[in-house]
Amino acid sequence: MTTIKLQIPPDLLAAVDRFIEEEVPSASRTDAMVAALRAWAVGNGLMLSWRGPQEPPASWPAAANDG
Repeated sequence: MTTIKLQIPPDLLAAVDRFIEEEVPSASRTDAMVAALRAWAVGNGLMLSWRGPQEPPASWPAAANDG
């Protein structure tokens, strides 16, 4: 995996933290952001599905077109 530095506005970071708290309390911010980017990529047709080496935990919500 490649490491990048990303500055996130406070309102977006709060949303990420809220997602973690409500959906996957054991997740790290990094894992949550990677999952969000994957969901975006799948939702926009840039990836076919979640399936792959970095598949999210089964407890995480699936992408809308994951199937």
